[in-house]
Amino acid sequence: MPENWSKAAANWDQDEQVRSYADKAFASLLSHVNVCSPQWKSKRVLDFGCGTGLLTEKMIEVLKRKQLSNVIPNCVEIGNGTQQLTADWLADFDLIVASSVCSFLPNYKVLLHTLSNAIAPNGYFIQWDWLPSEMNDFGLTPARVERALNDANFAQVRVEQAFSVEVDNQHLPVLIGIGVK
Repeated sequence: MPENWSKAAANWDQDEQVRSYADKAFASLLSHVNVCSPQWKSKRVLDFGCGTGLLTEKMIEVLKRKQLSNVIPNCVEIGNGTQQLTADWLADFDLIVASSVCSFLPNYKVLLHTLSNAIAPNGYFIQWDWLPSEMNDFGLTPARVERALNDANFAQVRVEQAFSVEVDNQHLPVLIGIGVK
C-alpha cells in the first residue's frame, strides 16, 4: 500500500479525476467565498487534512517544489481533537478548508470543534465530502454534517450537494458543508 500512495502523490496534480474534483470544489468555494478578491491576499487560510500522513508527506514535498510565495507548507498533528491549537500560526484563520477528509476522521465532531476554535470571527470552515449513495454507503450525510457544524458553534451553517464526479463510470455526489463564525 505505501508504494501506491507514493505513486499517487508523485502524479497527483496530473490525474484528470483529481483535477476535475479540485476544479469543481474550487468553483463551489468561489460561489460562497470570493477568495480571488484583493482583500483575500492578506487572509490566513488553512488546508486541513492528512489521514495517516503518508500521502501528505509526499504532497508537501510536491508543494514545496512549486515555491509559491504566499504558501507555508507545514505538517502538524492535531490528533484526536483533544489538543488545543495554541501556536500563533495555528489560530485566527479566515478560512479552513477540508477536502475529502472529514468522512475519514475517527472523531469528526470533536476535531471539527477544535478547528472551529482556530477560526477568526467571521471566518469560514468549508468541507467537501462524499455523500453516501445507492452505489456506495461511505461518506457523510447532510444531517450529520449540519449537526456537527452547529455543535461546533458556527453562527451560520449551510450544507448541500455541491457537485458530483465520475469515478470508474459512477457518479459520486459530493457535499459542501459551510460554517461561519
